[in-house]
Formats: sequence, structure tokens, C-alpha cells
Amino acid sequence: MFFSFLKSLSLEINKVFNFLLFEERCFYCKKRKIENFPYFCNLCLLSISPKPEENEIKIPYIDGYKTFSPYKGVAKEVIRVIKFKNVVSLARLIGVLAYPVLEGYIEKTEPDIITIVPPHPLRYWFRRGFNPVREFLYNTPLYKEVSEILKRKWSFKPPLASVKEKSLRKKLIKEDYMLKTQWINKLENKKILVIDDILTTGATAETIGFLLKSVGVEKVFWFAFFRG
Repeated sequence: MFFSFLKSLSLEINKVFNFLLFEERCFYCKKRKIENFPYFCNLCLLSISPKPEENEIKIPYIDGYKTFSPYKGVAKEVIRVIKFKNVVSLARLIGVLAYPVLEGYIEKTEPDIITIVPPHPLRYWFRRGFNPVREFLYNTPLYKEVSEILKRKWSFKPPLASVKEKSLRKKLIKEDYMLKTQWINKLENKKILVIDDILTTGATAETIGFLLKSVGVEKVFWFAFFRG
């Protein structure tokens, strides 16, 4: 058993050694070489594809939602690289892969306005310098059509990704979002589609849905690239 452990440990060390010193290997499978895309091999990256919802959830103030793919496996690692290594090109590629699903949902819901969830100001200005959701749309026809009607307050709170309990997430994001002043009187009786990166508990969607309906929005739809 001990020798089996040593053998497996040796193999893992060898993988890391080859990855660091000899040739770039896929960040996820650690086997195949990187060719067309940063950090990931073609097979792993292109394995991210539309999947049916595993379990539907009811989100207050949201009239319907759609997601592209589960937030696990390769998808989870890709998001980590995008957000923590600031690899914008990967975000733009994911947007292209997901666009047919997003386009179909737009045709189904026929929104008057399409908007995106704004990033946390601290992470935007001091860590990333970009909004991943905006970059997802960069190579799609929606990039210039999105109206950024929401803004997020400055606050010193832990990242939502580190909080799994819905009630605590709701408490953390309560009063985090506001409407930009010029939009407050322009949304009555409108149908709005909000686009986000990851749908986990629905706390963010519920908060924004309540905000929008409080100013007279008729229907709020939600699209997330990944379902956590």
C-alpha cells in the first residue's frame, strides 16, 4: 500500500514537473497539450456545452430563468482562471459557446431591455479591471445592445462565492444594488432580461428582481452562463 502511494505521488509530481518545465499542459486534465486556447486543451474546453436543468428552483420576483451549463468540472476551473488569473480571452470564448442558448432565450422572452449584473467595485478596480459578464458578451451581437441600468454600492463584504447558505447570501447583498438615476423613470411596464455569470441560490436574482419590480417593471427574466 505504501509503495502504491509512492508510485501515485511520483506520477503526480512528474505531471507537475512536465507542466511547469517542458510543455504547457491542460490546466484541467493535466494530460493534453494546450493548442488553440490558453490554459485548457481543446477537448476539455469544448466539453462545456448546454445541459438541461438538474433541478428547477423558484426565485421570487423572477418570471423565468435559463442557464447554459453546470458550474462544475471544467467549467468551474475555467471560471477560476478567468476571475483569478484575469484571462479575458477565455471569457469571450465561453460567451461564443453559450450564445445560441442565450439567443434562443431572448427570442422566447422578447425583453424590451437587456442588462447585466454589475461587478463589485473593489474587485473591478483593484483586482480584475473588467466585468466577466460583459466580456462573455464581447464577441456576440449583444455586446453593443446591453443597457447597463444597475450599479453596485461600495462595500467591504466577503465574496458571495464563499457563502453557500441562501439566507446569509441575501443578507450580504441586501441593498447592494441600485438603479442608475437616468433609468428609474424609464422601466415601467418593461420586460427586462438580466444576464449574470453564475446562478447559485438565486439570492442575487431575487434582490435585483425585487428592485426592478419596485419601479414598475412588468417582468424580469434571468440568464446565467453557469448553474451552481
